[in-house]
Amino acid sequence: MDEVLSLSSTWKSEDIPNEAFVFRHVHVNQRTGRIPNEAAFKLREGERGLSVNWDKYIDVKGCYILLGLTFSKTNTFINYTAFKIFKLKVENIRSIVGIEDVIHDPVFYGDPPPIGKPNNRSHSQILCSDEEEVRMNLADYCLNNFDISCCNFKVTSLDEEINILKQRLKP
Repeated sequence: MDEVLSLSSTWKSEDIPNEAFVFRHVHVNQRTGRIPNEAAFKLREGERGLSVNWDKYIDVKGCYILLGLTFSKTNTFINYTAFKIFKLKVENIRSIVGIEDVIHDPVFYGDPPPIGKPNNRSHSQILCSDEEEVRMNLADYCLNNFDISCCNFKVTSLDEEINILKQRLKP
Protein backbone atom coordinates (compact mmCIF):
# COMPACT_ATOMS: atom_id res chain seq x y z
CA MET A 1 0.00 0.00 0.00
CA ASP A 2 1.03 3.63 -0.40
CA GLU A 3 3.00 5.33 2.34
CA VAL A 4 2.48 8.96 3.27
CA LEU A 5 4.88 10.92 5.50
CA SER A 6 3.50 12.36 8.74
CA LEU A 7 4.70 14.95 11.20
CA SER A 8 6.51 12.42 13.37
CA SER A 9 6.66 9.23 11.35
CA THR A 10 5.42 7.56 8.20
CA TRP A 11 1.68 7.14 7.91
CA LYS A 12 1.05 3.89 6.17
CA SER A 13 -2.23 2.99 4.58
CA GLU A 14 -3.84 0.31 6.70
CA ASP A 15 -6.54 -2.24 6.07
CA ILE A 16 -9.82 -1.03 7.53
CA PRO A 17 -11.64 -3.87 9.32
CA ASN A 18 -15.34 -4.54 8.71
CA GLU A 19 -16.09 -3.69 12.36
CA ALA A 20 -14.82 -0.12 11.90
CA PHE A 21 -16.88 2.97 11.17
CA VAL A 22 -16.21 5.89 8.86
CA PHE A 23 -17.63 9.41 9.12
CA ARG A 24 -19.09 11.30 6.14
CA HIS A 25 -19.91 14.99 6.43
CA VAL A 26 -23.00 16.26 4.64
CA HIS A 27 -23.60 19.93 3.82
CA VAL A 28 -26.98 21.34 4.89
CA ASN A 29 -27.88 22.02 1.24
CA GLN A 30 -27.71 18.24 0.77
CA ARG A 31 -30.06 17.59 3.68
CA THR A 32 -33.36 18.69 2.17
CA GLY A 33 -36.03 16.01 1.96
CA ARG A 34 -34.17 12.76 2.55
CA ILE A 35 -31.57 13.12 5.29
CA PRO A 36 -29.04 12.69 3.78
CA ASN A 37 -30.05 12.48 0.16
CA GLU A 38 -28.11 10.85 -2.66
CA ALA A 39 -26.32 14.13 -3.52
CA ALA A 40 -24.28 13.69 -0.32
CA PHE A 41 -22.62 10.66 -1.91
CA LYS A 42 -21.90 12.06 -5.38
CA LEU A 43 -18.34 11.87 -6.60
CA ARG A 44 -16.82 15.19 -7.61
CA GLU A 45 -15.03 15.50 -10.91
CA GLY A 46 -11.71 13.65 -10.78
CA GLU A 47 -12.52 11.73 -7.58
CA ARG A 48 -12.10 7.97 -7.49
CA GLY A 49 -13.87 7.63 -4.15
CA LEU A 50 -15.93 9.39 -1.51
CA SER A 51 -13.90 11.07 1.22
CA VAL A 52 -14.60 9.78 4.70
CA ASN A 53 -12.71 9.66 8.01
CA TRP A 54 -11.87 6.41 9.82
CA ASP A 55 -12.95 6.26 13.45
CA LYS A 56 -9.62 4.68 14.43
CA TYR A 57 -7.97 8.10 14.15
CA ILE A 58 -10.79 10.63 14.61
CA ASP A 59 -14.08 11.16 16.41
CA VAL A 60 -17.08 13.38 15.61
CA LYS A 61 -15.55 16.39 17.38
CA GLY A 62 -12.33 15.93 15.42
CA CYS A 63 -14.28 15.77 12.15
CA TYR A 64 -15.87 19.15 12.88
CA ILE A 65 -12.51 20.66 13.89
CA LEU A 66 -10.97 19.34 10.66
CA LEU A 67 -13.81 20.92 8.67
CA GLY A 68 -13.40 24.21 10.54
CA LEU A 69 -9.69 24.37 9.64
CA THR A 70 -10.22 23.55 5.95
CA PHE A 71 -10.55 26.09 3.14
CA SER A 72 -13.44 26.06 0.71
CA LYS A 73 -12.99 26.59 -3.04
CA THR A 74 -13.05 30.36 -2.35
CA ASN A 75 -10.01 30.13 0.00
CA THR A 76 -12.03 30.93 3.10
CA PHE A 77 -12.57 28.62 6.04
CA ILE A 78 -15.47 26.21 5.62
CA ASN A 79 -18.50 26.94 7.79
CA TYR A 80 -18.35 23.73 9.82
CA THR A 81 -21.71 24.51 11.45
CA ALA A 82 -23.37 23.99 8.05
CA PHE A 83 -22.62 20.24 8.16
CA LYS A 84 -24.07 17.12 9.71
CA ILE A 85 -21.88 14.06 10.21
CA PHE A 86 -23.03 10.50 9.56
CA LYS A 87 -21.33 7.34 10.82
CA LEU A 88 -21.36 4.32 8.53
CA LYS A 89 -20.28 0.78 9.38
CA VAL A 90 -17.62 -0.41 6.94
CA GLU A 91 -19.07 -3.93 6.71
CA ASN A 92 -22.43 -2.50 5.61
CA ILE A 93 -20.82 -0.19 3.06
CA ARG A 94 -18.83 -3.04 1.53
CA SER A 95 -22.02 -5.09 1.12
CA ILE A 96 -23.60 -2.51 -1.21
CA VAL A 97 -23.51 -3.47 -4.89
CA GLY A 98 -21.31 -0.96 -6.72
CA ILE A 99 -18.97 -0.40 -3.76
CA GLU A 100 -15.49 -1.66 -4.58
CA ASP A 101 -13.92 -1.18 -1.14
CA VAL A 102 -13.28 1.20 1.76
CA ILE A 103 -9.60 2.10 1.93
CA HIS A 104 -7.42 4.10 4.30
CA ASP A 105 -5.86 7.00 2.40
CA PRO A 106 -4.13 9.38 4.86
CA VAL A 107 -3.40 12.90 3.64
CA PHE A 108 -0.18 14.76 4.44
CA TYR A 109 0.45 18.24 3.04
CA GLY A 110 3.55 19.18 5.00
CA ASP A 111 5.02 20.19 8.32
CA PRO A 112 3.46 22.56 8.95
CA PRO A 113 0.61 22.04 6.50
CA PRO A 114 -0.54 24.99 4.39
CA ILE A 115 -3.27 27.07 6.02
CA GLY A 116 -6.63 25.64 5.00
CA LYS A 117 -5.25 22.18 4.14
CA PRO A 118 -4.84 20.26 7.40
CA ASN A 119 -3.06 16.91 7.47
CA ASN A 120 -5.53 14.09 8.04
CA ARG A 121 -4.39 10.68 9.22
CA SER A 122 -8.00 9.42 9.33
CA HIS A 123 -8.75 10.21 5.68
CA SER A 124 -10.18 7.24 3.84
CA GLN A 125 -12.18 6.63 0.70
CA ILE A 126 -15.24 4.65 -0.29
CA LEU A 127 -14.26 3.41 -3.75
CA CYS A 128 -17.44 3.20 -5.78
CA SER A 129 -19.16 3.93 -9.02
CA ASP A 130 -21.07 7.21 -9.25
CA GLU A 131 -24.28 5.51 -10.25
CA GLU A 132 -27.44 6.93 -8.71
CA GLU A 133 -28.40 3.51 -7.32
CA VAL A 134 -25.16 3.31 -5.31
CA ARG A 135 -25.70 6.83 -3.97
CA MET A 136 -29.32 6.01 -3.10
CA ASN A 137 -28.23 2.86 -1.25
CA LEU A 138 -25.71 4.84 0.83
CA ALA A 139 -28.36 7.45 1.64
CA ASP A 140 -30.86 4.68 2.47
CA TYR A 141 -28.35 3.08 4.84
CA CYS A 142 -28.12 6.35 6.78
CA LEU A 143 -31.89 6.84 6.74
CA ASN A 144 -32.70 3.26 7.77
CA ASN A 145 -30.12 3.42 10.57
CA PHE A 146 -30.67 7.08 11.43
CA ASP A 147 -30.55 6.61 15.22
CA ILE A 148 -27.02 5.19 15.05
CA SER A 149 -25.70 6.84 11.89
CA CYS A 150 -26.65 10.46 12.53
CA CYS A 151 -24.06 11.93 14.89
CA ASN A 152 -25.73 14.40 17.20
CA PHE A 153 -23.19 16.95 18.35
CA LYS A 154 -23.53 20.52 19.58
CA VAL A 155 -21.36 22.02 16.85
CA THR A 156 -21.39 25.54 18.25
CA SER A 157 -19.62 24.23 21.36
CA LEU A 158 -16.47 24.19 19.19
CA ASP A 159 -16.58 27.87 18.14
CA GLU A 160 -14.03 29.10 20.65
CA GLU A 161 -11.67 26.15 20.16
CA ILE A 162 -11.73 26.45 16.37
CA ASN A 163 -11.22 30.22 16.51
CA ILE A 164 -8.16 29.74 18.75
CA LEU A 165 -6.76 27.14 16.34
CA LYS A 166 -7.35 29.47 13.36
CA GLN A 167 -5.52 32.28 15.17
CA ARG A 168 -2.53 29.99 15.70
CA LEU A 169 -2.40 29.36 11.94
CA LYS A 170 -1.90 33.00 11.00
CA PRO A 171 1.64 33.84 9.87
